[in-house]
Amino acid sequence: MTHLETHWVNETLDLKIAEVRTIATQLSSDDLQQLDSTIASLLSATQQLKEIVDSYPHKKG
Repeated sequence: MTHLETHWVNETLDLKIAEVRTIATQLSSDDLQQLDSTIASLLSATQQLKEIVDSYPHKKG
């Protein structure tokens, strides 16, 4: 995976998380606590994925 591809994946994940947060504002308060926990897990997994991908050498291009 090139650096550009990694950047694209990271940006896509960030945009999807923002979409989920926007949708969350339309949910009932009972659903929000569970969703917040799920988003926190997703953010943690996303950060771990970024660290793993960034630890590999990138092809120039």
